[in-house]
This record gives sequence, C-alpha cells and structure tokens, in this order.
Amino acid sequence: MLFKKLSINNKSIFFFVFCIVVLIAFGLRLYGLDIKPMHFDEGVHWDYFVRKISIGEPLTYYPNFHGFTSWYLSAIPVFFIENSIVAMRVAVAIAGSLIVAFWWFLKNGVGRFGMLVSGAFMAISPTFIYYGRHVAQHTYFVLFTLIVVLSVFAYLRTLKNRYFYLSAFVSALLYTTHGFSMLFFAILVSFAGVAYYFTIDATRTTEHFRRIARAFSIKTFIIGLLIFAFVVTAVMSSFFADMSGLSDFVRNQISSSEFQKTFNTGHNKPFLYYIKTFLPIESFAFLGFALYFFFFRRTYFSMFTLYWTLVSLFVFSIIPYKIPWLFIIVLLPMYVLSGITIDEILKRTRQNRIARFFVCAILSVLIVYTGYLTVLYNYILPTAYARENPLNYVGPVNDSYRFISDLKNVAGRIDNPRILIGTNGVPESRYYLNGEYLKIIPDDVSDLNPFYSSFDIFVVPQSASYDSDMVKDLGLYEIRERYFVRLLISAPQTGS
Repeated sequence: MLFKKLSINNKSIFFFVFCIVVLIAFGLRLYGLDIKPMHFDEGVHWDYFVRKISIGEPLTYYPNFHGFTSWYLSAIPVFFIENSIVAMRVAVAIAGSLIVAFWWFLKNGVGRFGMLVSGAFMAISPTFIYYGRHVAQHTYFVLFTLIVVLSVFAYLRTLKNRYFYLSAFVSALLYTTHGFSMLFFAILVSFAGVAYYFTIDATRTTEHFRRIARAFSIKTFIIGLLIFAFVVTAVMSSFFADMSGLSDFVRNQISSSEFQKTFNTGHNKPFLYYIKTFLPIESFAFLGFALYFFFFRRTYFSMFTLYWTLVSLFVFSIIPYKIPWLFIIVLLPMYVLSGITIDEILKRTRQNRIARFFVCAILSVLIVYTGYLTVLYNYILPTAYARENPLNYVGPVNDSYRFISDLKNVAGRIDNPRILIGTNGVPESRYYLNGEYLKIIPDDVSDLNPFYSSFDIFVVPQSASYDSDMVKDLGLYEIRERYFVRLLISAPQTGS
C-alpha cells in the first residue's frame, strides 16, 4: 500500500523520503571526519598538493597522482577554514553525499522505486562512506562520472545543447581527476556502436540517430571541445599560473605512462580479489547485478548500465594493480544496475502481495546488515587490521594514535625542533607537525651517525642502527599494518 501511494498518489511524500535519504548520506559522511588518523596517501596528498594550494603555490604534476582537480577541491575548505583533518576531508565527504543527491536524476532511467531503494543503499554503503571520508581522487571521480552519464543521456533524450556543454565541462573535470577517465570515455563511446548493432527497434533507432545528426552541428561540437580544452588548461596550469603542469600532463597522456604503475607493484592482486573483498560488504550491489539477468529490462539506459558494469568489472579485475578504493568506480554502475533490477522486480510483483512482501523482507534484512557493516567499519573499527576491517587497506592502525601523540609532545617540549623524518613511510607525520620539521630525508636511513649533531628528533625505519649514547629510543610504533617506525630523541634534550 505504501509503495502504491508513493508511486501514484503522493509525489511530495516520495520526494520527502528521498530528502531523508540524502540527509542520512550527508550525516554519515560528515560525522566524525577526524575519527581516523591521517592515511599514508593523505599525508602525501597534503604535502604535495593541498598544502601548496592553501598557500597559493602552483602545483607540480606527478603522473602517479593524476590530475589536479581533486586537490583543488579538497584544498578549498583548508584555505577558507583552517588546516585540520576535518577541513582536509570535508570536501570529499560533501562530494560523496552529492553522489546520493544526484541519484534523484536517475528516476527516469532506473525507475522511481529502484532509484529510491538503490539511493538508500548508496547512502549507507560501507565502502562509499569509508572512501568518501578519505582524501583522494576516487569519490570525485565517481561524482563526475555520474554527472557525465546523466548529462549525456539528457542530451540524447532532449537534444538540448546545454546538456552537451555540461557533459563537456564535467568530462574535463573527470579527465583532470584520474587517468581511468579514459576507460570510462571508451565505454561511453563504444556503447554507441554496441547499441546500434544490437538495436532494440531498428526503425526507431535509425530515426533517433538521424534526429541527433540533424540537431548536432559542427558549431555545437567546437563549443563543447573549447569548453573541455579550457577547463583542462585552467586546472592543469594551476589556473594559468604555471603552464609546465599542463605540458607535463599532455606529454604523459601521449606517452601513456599514466598506466605504468598498474604493473610490478606491491599491490598486485589476483583476478577475483575485488569480488572476494566486496561481495560480503556490498551484497546489495552484487545481488542486484546477478538478478538483473533474470529481470532484464530492454531500454538503452539499462543496456548501457549493464555494458558499463561488465566492462568495468572485467577491466579492473584483469589489471594486476588493485587497491580497494579504486573499486568504487566499479560499484557506481553496479548500484545503478541494482536499482533497475529492484524497480523491475517491484513492477513484476505489483499484483502479488506475497512476492512483494518477500522482496521487501529481503531488502529490509540487507539494509540492516549493510547499516551494521557501515557502523562497524567506519565508526567502531575504522583503524582495525585488514582481517577485521577489509576496507582499511594499508591504512592507519590503532598504534598511530600513540605515535602522533608522542611525536607532537616531544616536538612541543623543544624550541624550534629540528626533526629528521628518515623514512619513505611517514608523510602523514609531517602533517601533524604542521611545518615544524626542518628537513626530510626522502629515503630510508640505515645509519644515523651523520645526523646526530644536526637534528633533535628522528623518525626512522625499524631497522635503522643508532648510538644509544647519542639518542634515546622512545620505542617502536606500528603506524600501518606490519609497518613500524622508531622514534628517537637526541640525548642532550633528554637530560641524560
């Protein structure tokens, strides 16, 4: 009865329920943003990008860190508010919440109830929340991808140029966010050929292609291309402050070195790694994906979503380089496809109360289970080892709190402390020192003999040798799973 009222008699209640879903998404992503210490990658991103942007310094392009868009967006709160973990993460948390808000525009392609149900699961998704509270490119990538899909299909449906221009603008932001945008563009373009070949209605398809061809002019294409080029140029040149970033970016795209890091790294994983990791966590997405083949909907949007999901899942599985936060790029089309599946199931069971009750019961169990995992992984065990929290991949563990506290206390007891960070693995500690360190040795230091007289505090690898008469050992700290650092302080400062 409730579904019937919502779908036919009361659109305002339907909209109100969706607003509640969006508010839940914002609340879960913004609450306790500083509950987890800074991640290793967040420390790198702060040091290389966010810090520089906040003080007005042009950026240097590093291929492994992709384009500049995500860093500018993350730096906005830091520039206007303060330099804190909350300020660092709030922009990406808002972007993650906006993904759910933009779900509203899927109601035509997915179906109203499918949109509402999948949007609710997206709002409480353990994975999207965990990585939506992590300073990186991937949440922005998902948001821009969703907007491009919405704008492209809006253009194809209405043939209004403003949607084409919007898709060009957001595509530029997507392109300057992460190198995997090229995969998405390839999926988008190649589907046109797939749709034309496996057409639903040959006469209707041919006529629609003719309508698009008549409406789409060279002028429209050139304007869209100029919009794309302008945004890419502005972002990658630090808004025209340094053109070397743009030239390096273009040179890297031509050489295709963007994807060189996908091989021969410590993150190489087997083909089924993503499926094994996320199947228990994102059961709604995987179940909806599997059931779609039994509740197939023959529309261009649903066919595209299936194609998008299959290609993404296959490509990300065959690429050896696998890190969990990349998988939200695949989860996006899976959530859309799951919404289509649920909507189709609800339509087919409209006249069968028992079947409808059974479907609603399964969804209720799934949403309670998903909510439990969200609370467990994001708020109870956010820094647990990967065996307890598979989302905390190479992330901070509980000992990080002790390391941060001791490091700040030691630095606070010394006037103008000279700090040597002699390890590749602790860029996050530089953030907590707020610029107090004097020098960073970028590689692991195996012998401290040359540095005793130059520094007061040493953060070094576990294996580093040292003279116990020259420094005092404050202990080992496990700042990431199975990654230890040693904190030393010079003997004169200890009073020994």
